[in-house]
Amino acid sequence: MLEIKIVHDDEYYCNDLVVLHNGEEIRRHSDGMEPEDVMFYRDLSWVGDAILEAYELGKKDSKCKEEKDGI
Repeated sequence: MLEIKIVHDDEYYCNDLVVLHNGEEIRRHSDGMEPEDVMFYRDLSWVGDAILEAYELGKKDSKCKEEKDGI
């Protein structure tokens, strides 16, 4: 099963996007940055890959459930 969490870090004042599949962390991305890294753009190129990965894992989970349910 795919699970997505937002974890807030009070010490560094940032958030992490955590993606778990069957309880195993498969991705973690943070919105934290150092002052010298602040720009008017952010590299969000990982988002497309994360969506495709989640889609493929969902298809795999669905097939496993269908086989388990005898569908």
